[in-house]
Amino acid sequence: MCAARPLINEYTLSCIRALKPGSKAVFTQPPLPFKCPGAPQKIVYLTADHLKRNGLRPGVELRYFVHAPVIFGVPFFARELVKVAANHGVDVNFQHNLVAIDAKAKTATFEIVGGQGEKIDVACSMSRRRKARPTRSRRARSSTPPEVNQNSMQHVRYPNVFGLGDACSTPNSKTAAAVRKQAPVVVRNILRAMKGEAADAGCDGYASTPARFSNGRPNCARRDC
Repeated sequence: MCAARPLINEYTLSCIRALKPGSKAVFTQPPLPFKCPGAPQKIVYLTADHLKRNGLRPGVELRYFVHAPVIFGVPFFARELVKVAANHGVDVNFQHNLVAIDAKAKTATFEIVGGQGEKIDVACSMSRRRKARPTRSRRARSSTPPEVNQNSMQHVRYPNVFGLGDACSTPNSKTAAAVRKQAPVVVRNILRAMKGEAADAGCDGYASTPARFSNGRPNCARRDC
């Protein structure tokens, strides 16, 4: 299975359940930006756990190809996640970027990051590529998010504009946990702006990534930046 997206929808779940001895499952982590740095790993670990619970793990090859030179951007958590991957028997390959999938040949093509354009083909049992969803909004199509102050969430040039979550330029991970902390600051500063008061710099860059290593309670990787 070639899974470039980590969401467990019905199709992905059916692919996982179809894995059998001799299958080759390939998972990828694309280059940033994307919403949740831990998300691409969750499906790898959940797949490994599913295989273990059904007595199929030894016969299925699990490979995880990461665009970055590390498994996670925060060193403290990266050290532990490397151990989690090893415990699950996942073959982790760093600095590989997925550039093509051949569904007929059942191969995934990766380019070596930082190399001389070298590419490798990796066999996989199943393949999937999801098309990007079109959008009607001209602003939404822009590759540059609104520039906001990362502490007040107020636009750096237009004081009556605020942003949060995906719709802003803050450097933190674009997770729901980050939005939970940003939203009260935005509401508070909109009310302050309506009164002609200066914005309050109350956002500290908090973000967190719930990471499931198996079916059960999630573990949580927290990041304050």
